[in-house]
Amino acid sequence: MQITEVTAAEVIAELPQLQDAEWTTTSRIDILLCASGFEERSIAVPEWLVANAARIPHTLVFSHATNENDNAALRPRLTEATAALGGQTHWLEPEIHSAEAAAALRAALTEFSDTGQVRVAIDISGASGRMILRMLHAVFTAAESRSIHLTVFYTQAETYAPTREEADARIKQQEDIQETGTDATLGLDFDAGDVFSVIERPGQHTDHAPDRAVVILGFNADRMRASLDRIDTAFNIDTPHRRVTYIAGVPPRPEDAWRFNAMVKINSTIDDPIDPKTASTLDYKETLNHLERIYDESRAAFKLTVLPFGSKMQTIAVGLFTETHPDVRVQMLAPSHYRGLEYSTGVHKIHQLELGDVDKLNGQLRSIGALVLADDDTLIPRMAGTDVLRRPQHRTNDGGE
Repeated sequence: MQITEVTAAEVIAELPQLQDAEWTTTSRIDILLCASGFEERSIAVPEWLVANAARIPHTLVFSHATNENDNAALRPRLTEATAALGGQTHWLEPEIHSAEAAAALRAALTEFSDTGQVRVAIDISGASGRMILRMLHAVFTAAESRSIHLTVFYTQAETYAPTREEADARIKQQEDIQETGTDATLGLDFDAGDVFSVIERPGQHTDHAPDRAVVILGFNADRMRASLDRIDTAFNIDTPHRRVTYIAGVPPRPEDAWRFNAMVKINSTIDDPIDPKTASTLDYKETLNHLERIYDESRAAFKLTVLPFGSKMQTIAVGLFTETHPDVRVQMLAPSHYRGLEYSTGVHKIHQLELGDVDKLNGQLRSIGALVLADDDTLIPRMAGTDVLRRPQHRTNDGGE
């Protein structure tokens, strides 16, 4: 008999893999959460469900406050698809927050028997990063009082902006003007200017501890740097800063591999290139593993803030991570608007992630760092409700770094 610590690697290895979407005669969705977006892939899942004769009692549609004209172009098709699913469609207010989204979800849940598990699906294909975090948090909040089975749908675009030619030209432009002391951006969204930063999860931070940041890179260096400034201006003065860790996504398709180097270059300076950790843009587990390792290194000494500017599936990793660690802050600087119809085109493939019973998933994630009694040193500690000695989830710093 020995006490063994449950590691993040063990827990994450047992989490489900992303699969190709499949609808069978036994498939069921009771409540669908989706987004009214401007990309063609934002309507791929609802139309795929209609093509498979799915019947869904409630659909909650999230909407963006920006790019109204672009979003309106696809809204008739989304409206037609959700109506064809045969249930009620609830159009939520633009940029609805987590608490309001959770209330809307709980209202829909009241129509289902208290004794049965409700199957909820989130379609993140047309959602922004902050919208994904709000959808996921709403489900976890609602699952505190109801048994919920969670499915995540994600649709890849066929073609992503910028093109390789545009990227090369913009990187060259950035290198030229950086020599004069100014900056350029390859970003696909427009800078927020004086718009305040969005703190999606406030985190239970210890005030006197120094800050540490994790940046999941995207293609807009200006927004990323402005967001870092809101945490600590030193993070941009010394680049790369020793208390800033970067994670860069590797695209799954060989023809998109060049995007990794473009992303790293646009987020670097000529004199100080960053050296990011790498993670698949599609496999959420890789990003989650990085986040857990950084958390384990930082928890005793730093206030940790995550800046999620990466892919949609990387944002799912951030959402699961923050559900596990309520002391972590999630912060970003919202753009004033996006480049709308130039953002991505086409539909490549629809994926499905069966996260399953949310209460069980939550217990799995929160078992990371637990101490369990094992009968044999060959046994891998499992998430269980008994014989668990949990180590403290929040520590304070006695000063210094």
